[in-house]
Amino acid sequence: MSRADIDKVEAAIVNSPYLAIMLDRAAASGRLAGIGVSDKPNQAGSYDHRSRSILLSPSTLNDPAYTPLQQGDLLTATLGHESSHAIRSVVALQALDRFAQTVQLRLQESTGNESHIDLTSAAKEYLNEVRYNEALAEQTGLNALASRIRVENDLSFDPNEFAKRAVMVSSCATRETAERAVLASGIRLNAAGYQDAKDPTAVEAIARCYHDAADSLGRHGESGYRNYNGVDVIRVIAERWHAEDAYARATANPPPMSA
Repeated sequence: MSRADIDKVEAAIVNSPYLAIMLDRAAASGRLAGIGVSDKPNQAGSYDHRSRSILLSPSTLNDPAYTPLQQGDLLTATLGHESSHAIRSVVALQALDRFAQTVQLRLQESTGNESHIDLTSAAKEYLNEVRYNEALAEQTGLNALASRIRVENDLSFDPNEFAKRAVMVSSCATRETAERAVLASGIRLNAAGYQDAKDPTAVEAIARCYHDAADSLGRHGESGYRNYNGVDVIRVIAERWHAEDAYARATANPPPMSA
């Protein structure tokens, strides 16, 4: 990361106390060791649990199409979003591991006895956890942006300004006119501009406008989180099936087909 990019990251943290607290929590938990540049230009940012790093795309740091204010807002919201993923990374990995173990157990139980197994319930449980995790992360990113706006305005908060600036960073805000933007249905802000992560209805509102949106991912915006994370489900099933298949061939008990 260049010195200029480091300065931008530092400024984003200094100007959003909420973001600073979240990053400090992630670092204190041992789940955040650094911030770097990603080689994935289509993602604003990502969290890599192996290196324990938040990775920012080049466009999140430097995009000539953005004003300095917009660039700062995007960087702040992205760092907030990924800080939540860092904090919850162990929970996310545990959810994936539980699903993998369930797949393996069902395959072992059914070997030689059934022509197929039903993994619908287990897959749904895992995908619901992914949905919740993404909603919390997006909520954190928006809270980081609200904190930045408060600092800029001597700790006063204008919900209309927040909504207009949130359009740039989140699918949970929509511009109606040049002077007016609205937050998605169900999103509630307190007097300081923050959303409550402990309120299930607040998290659900974010999940609907962020995770469930069909046009939130991909180079052309045609893919959604449901498709993206569904690949994980297929991958885990395939990996466990092939592992059981190799074992079954050695013991002459073919594994069932999964469904």
